[in-house]
Amino acid sequence: MKNNQKGITLVSLGITVLVMIILVSTIVVGGISIIESTKLQNLSTNMLLIQVKVKSIAENLEYEQNPEHEKIGGTPSQNELNKVGIATGNDNIKKIGKNELEKWGLNKVKGEFIVVYDDNAEVYYIEGYKNDNTQLYSLTDIENASKQKWTED
Repeated sequence: MKNNQKGITLVSLGITVLVMIILVSTIVVGGISIIESTKLQNLSTNMLLIQVKVKSIAENLEYEQNPEHEKIGGTPSQNELNKVGIATGNDNIKKIGKNELEKWGLNKVKGEFIVVYDDNAEVYYIEGYKNDNTQLYSLTDIENASKQKWTED
C-alpha cells in the first residue's frame, strides 16, 4: 500500500507559527521604541521653537521694537514652578499657554510651558516627559534624552 498523504506536519506548522510570533514581536517592540523616540524628538523640537520665539520677543522688547501687548506669557503659579524645579519666580519667568502658542503660529504645539528668559531662555514643559523612571521638564534634559534615545536605536 502506498502512503500518498500531502500537506504539512504538525511539527512544521508549529515551527512556522513560532517563527511568525518571534518576527511580529520583534517588529512591535522596535515600532514602539521608534514611536517613543519620535514623540521625544517632537517635544524637543516644539520646545526649541518656543525658545526661539521667546528670544526674539525678548530681544525686541529690549530694543522697544515690540508693542506692549505682545509681552511674553503670564505668570506661573508657585506650584508649577516647584513641579519643574524652579525655586522662585521673578519677572523673567513666564508661563506660555495655548493663547500665546496660537498667537505665535504654533497651533500644533500642545501643553503649557514655563520659560526662564535670560541669556539662553530655558524652556520647561509643565506636564513633563517620563523617561525610564525619571520625569524630565527642561529643554536641556529632554534634548539630552532625545540624543541618547536616537543613539541607542
